[in-house]
Amino acid sequence: MSRLFVVTDRRLVAGNFLTHLEKIISAQPQALILREKDLSFSAYFSLVDQLAPLCRAAGVQLILNWRAPVMRYPGTYVQLPFAVAKDQPVGTPFAVSVHRPDEIRALNESSTLYFLLGNIFETSCKPGKAAAGLDFLARCVQLTDKAVIAIGGITPERVPTVLSTGAAGYAVRSPLMTADDPTSLIQLFHQFEQ
Repeated sequence: MSRLFVVTDRRLVAGNFLTHLEKIISAQPQALILREKDLSFSAYFSLVDQLAPLCRAAGVQLILNWRAPVMRYPGTYVQLPFAVAKDQPVGTPFAVSVHRPDEIRALNESSTLYFLLGNIFETSCKPGKAAAGLDFLARCVQLTDKAVIAIGGITPERVPTVLSTGAAGYAVRSPLMTADDPTSLIQLFHQFEQ
């Protein structure tokens, strides 16, 4: 099974966004994190309505990355920023984006499904922000028994060292959103997971 989480950003896609995502889904990453926070609620969920059956058919987990808690959509997870996640009631399953060890510690006893931790390497998503590094990732993995997914500057060649830290998976945004052939790139990422 793939350990790749794909993070969307339609602003980076040169062609038709939905067609691009269909190609990505067909290559079967582990998950697709729909991160289009600037869309209106109705536009976002119109996109979810189109993607959910495609993800379900391909065995790809659809994760809703939204700026606030949303009603559970069948077959999806919700990923929240730490500032929102820390106030969720116990028993509500969610994933959370984190950047520091204390954020992991604060949610260790919650119903967190996984921690998305970054940025591990320098990335165009956060220009000027220093890379946290692989030692940081390894230390954070040791803080929890929940899955830690690394994000930030991950290329196919970096996948083996990322996974060697104990990270459960890794997330990629820009390379897959800008790729002319995202299917081939996902296959390359998969090869480096071996």
